[in-house]
Amino acid sequence: MPQNCCVPLCTKKLYRTENKKKISCLKFPGDLSLKKQWLLAICCEEGNVFKVNQKTKICSHHFKPEDLDKAIGGQLVFVKDRVLPLRFSWSKPSPKKRKPPSTHPVLSKTEVLKKGVACISSN
Repeated sequence: MPQNCCVPLCTKKLYRTENKKKISCLKFPGDLSLKKQWLLAICCEEGNVFKVNQKTKICSHHFKPEDLDKAIGGQLVFVKDRVLPLRFSWSKPSPKKRKPPSTHPVLSKTEVLKKGVACISSN
């Protein structure tokens, strides 16, 4: 039976292919401290409503491509050591930085008056 990704607001099914890419399902880490970091990253808390078990998976869309390794043959996908899921629908990419404004030479008062007179006298 196909599973959904456990990340809130993620609608990915873990068996489909999207844009000719397989969506891989990744298990939570066994290391308790890393597991807690994953839970914080996906904004979930273990309790009565949500419990991590063998069937709890996160889809590969929540990891940067460089944070994933494929096994020989390319069938199994593994998360590199100590990597956190960081790509979510609620985290927007940081806005692009503006170019700094172009600088103009600072004119002295006499230069401004000369240019103003030159503009007036040329018309």
